[in-house]
Amino acid sequence: MYKLLLSASLLLFAVGSFAQSIPDTLPMPTIAGVMVYDSADVKPKAEYDMNRFLAEVIRYPDEAREDNIEGRVMVKIVINEDGSVSHPVILKSPHESLSEEVLRVIALMPAWTPGVKDGKPVKVYFTLPITFKLEGRTRRRKHKN
Repeated sequence: MYKLLLSASLLLFAVGSFAQSIPDTLPMPTIAGVMVYDSADVKPKAEYDMNRFLAEVIRYPDEAREDNIEGRVMVKIVINEDGSVSHPVILKSPHESLSEEVLRVIALMPAWTPGVKDGKPVKVYFTLPITFKLEGRTRRRKHKN
């Protein structure tokens, strides 16, 4: 019993010591020493028809087409102070070939209107979903047992 209490006391001491070393607030992420915000007073905005741009530029990868792969790629980008798009990171994707295509398209994306915080343009993260769907394909219904 004494060993159990001693072990529990040491565990609580260790957890308490660890918890005190964690800062109350985490630092904001930076790119090249410049702060990147998750939100801004004025959100960044694409001043063009995003759907049209994507429809004109995206090429369905052959590998994904042949294997009937569809789905949504979630990509996190940075909209810079000048509205340029940079630092894409794939958060979720049904297939590597779709991820590669999204990264190619992001590199071609026109500038946005930048986000504004405290009256000044700032770098802002933006998560963009891009859906790949094969034409003429219908979803199969799941069979109920």
